[in-house]
Amino acid sequence: MNARAIRTRIAAPILAFAQHYPGVFYGAAFVLSFELATQFQELRVLAHGLIHGM
Repeated sequence: MNARAIRTRIAAPILAFAQHYPGVFYGAAFVLSFELATQFQELRVLAHGLIHGM
């Protein structure tokens, strides 16, 4: 992830956007992190039912 091509093509525009529009950036970052955190919700519910249902 520290390759020059990745830093200049991907990270630089994202960091510039974050500096210009911090509210939009952090709002989008929250939504993205929430989606990543709840990605495996169904498996967690199933595991909880298996563990506590027995």
